[in-house]
Amino acid sequence: MIVKVLKGRGMLFFSFLVMTICLSCVLSTIRRYNANERNSRNFYSELARNFNFMNMTDEGYWNRFFSETTDSGFVIYNIVPDSDYDIRGVAYKGDVKTIPIAEGSFFEEGLSEESRHTAVVGKEIVQALEDKNGEKYFTYDDQEYKVIGVAGMKKPSRLDKMVFLDFKSTLDITGIESEYVLDGKNAETISETANSIEYYAPEETVVHMALDDVKTGVAWLFEKERLTRTLYGVIFVSFFISTIMVVFLWIEKRRKRIGICRLLGTENRGIVSEILRDYLKITTLGYLAGIVCTLPLVYGLKLWDIQVSDMGVVYMLTVIFGLLALVVPLIKNMHVQVFEIMR
Repeated sequence: MIVKVLKGRGMLFFSFLVMTICLSCVLSTIRRYNANERNSRNFYSELARNFNFMNMTDEGYWNRFFSETTDSGFVIYNIVPDSDYDIRGVAYKGDVKTIPIAEGSFFEEGLSEESRHTAVVGKEIVQALEDKNGEKYFTYDDQEYKVIGVAGMKKPSRLDKMVFLDFKSTLDITGIESEYVLDGKNAETISETANSIEYYAPEETVVHMALDDVKTGVAWLFEKERLTRTLYGVIFVSFFISTIMVVFLWIEKRRKRIGICRLLGTENRGIVSEILRDYLKITTLGYLAGIVCTLPLVYGLKLWDIQVSDMGVVYMLTVIFGLLALVVPLIKNMHVQVFEIMR
């Protein structure tokens, strides 16, 4: 019986070590896939819509729109045509993903006068700028913009060569009848904001808004994003099932030990406490060993892209989920007759 218990502990330790390594690999793959997708879309989401105005006479339209609209969770980019730089004005409202910031800060929400003539530039561009009294300035069209942040990711991307200016300043360059891109946190938010843009426009103004690309039938079923999310979902479900199976097998190998403890008069609370301590100790050690094994791949060879938050996710999906899966077989063994356990 002692040999069986030791084998059970070894199985539990090794299983969680392997699951930690595999799950870390999956999270790294997801992170890289998402980064590559954003890079290929020029850091717009797949839901982004292009639009422009015709016969727009209200120069204060955007001030009125941002002050009156109740929509939230969207971002609007004003495209500045330029052959040398990818320049965009940025205005957003609510909690919405914009661009990754490597250093400094991003623009304030809405159309703030305090953000006037400020810029967030890519890593390559900021390196070419000269310091002025300890601060960097980007010059465009004879106008200086104070650099408040540096956009960039861990690995080189298109973001390194992009320039983001405060929205109001770009309107001075392009005028209000410019080319815009509407983006947001989900399709519903973008659709509602698109309707609001048309609602607040003057009667004589025509808003040319790209239609939402809604796929139906087979095209909807085999959409790339949908297939990818489904694949990741299947992978995570397989990890959940693996965790449940490992925990069930571990409890099965401790079945007779539980029976003996009950025969000796040990209270159920004491048995459960011992099993939970053993489980957390073994699985946490397996998890930590798995993390140690991934470190050379992350920081040495740099094959994987894993952040500290990912380690917490891995722990939740392995050790904590396994702890929940442990409850059912544990309760079952506490209520089964002792003679059935000892058979």
